[in-house]
Amino acid sequence: MSKREMQLEAELRQVRELESNLTFRIATVNKVLEQQTTKLISDTSLGLTGYRVMRVVSIFKEITVSELSRQMVVDRALISRVSAALVEQGYVEYHEDAANKRKKLISLTPEGQTLMAKLAPRFERRRAQLENAIGETAMQGLWHALDAISSLEFDDP
Repeated sequence: MSKREMQLEAELRQVRELESNLTFRIATVNKVLEQQTTKLISDTSLGLTGYRVMRVVSIFKEITVSELSRQMVVDRALISRVSAALVEQGYVEYHEDAANKRKKLISLTPEGQTLMAKLAPRFERRRAQLENAIGETAMQGLWHALDAISSLEFDDP
């Protein structure tokens, strides 16, 4: 075996070791999905977090910043900053919670609804591509695995 072949073999072993690390693989897949999302929204004024906030708001119809933070597993301060920027852009609006006057609810404006309707077919195509690539049986296993990971409580070191 030549020196170059030995070097390539060593690199291949290193890559295999790295790719056998579950958390590394999950982080890598997450980064790929984030990059794809950024491309899908590139013709809008939205950033990645802004899109995600709008997506969650579109599902809940109206939601508090605290609940957005919990649903997205993102710092409340970041959600507040992004929501304020989305208000300035005219995509979301705040209004009082009738049940608790101290809470502000966020909902999509008509402009926000229009933008999400424009983006929906793009994300639907991506979802279909992912599901077709994974297959129905593996998809069920993936959902099960994601649920299991999400429910884990790790011990402190």
